[in-house]
Amino acid sequence: MLNKKLFSILGIIILITLSIMFLSLIHNSLAYTPLPLNERVPNINLKDLTGDFFKFDQIQKEKCILIYFTTECGNCRIAMTNFNDLQNEFSDEIKVLGVSGSTMERTDRFIREYDITFPVLIDDLRIVKNDYGVRVVPAIYLIDEELILRGYRSGHRSLQTDRNWITTLLFENHKVN
Repeated sequence: MLNKKLFSILGIIILITLSIMFLSLIHNSLAYTPLPLNERVPNINLKDLTGDFFKFDQIQKEKCILIYFTTECGNCRIAMTNFNDLQNEFSDEIKVLGVSGSTMERTDRFIREYDITFPVLIDDLRIVKNDYGVRVVPAIYLIDEELILRGYRSGHRSLQTDRNWITTLLFENHKVN
């Protein structure tokens, strides 16, 4: 008799847990909609590591690569160092901008440890994560000088693949996939 009650209670707990997980999945899929290509990206108004506010409009008229990352992500470390090298290589043609989903303290340590030289902003309230539909990090957005999204990808690629991607953004006028 005790075993039947225990199994019944356990069954109810599992059912409730699965229901909550399902509702959370539905909520997350509605909350994070990917940005459409060839449309203007949402403005960004975040603090950098010095505490100053940065608005995306400040880099209008420059081509930009925006990298959304977290300090805990192994692929983010590779992508950030790749784009750090490419920022130096293409400094006259393109600006790289990092947006961290981690705390300011963790981000500051990360930036120092990997000697990242491009600007990094802190998204502690997850505004950019939600507005840009970030689901997987690193999330990398190719944005033209009119703040139009020309390409998106997530995950890390080789340095040469990243270089080819930048070259495509710089020298071709069609969307990049």
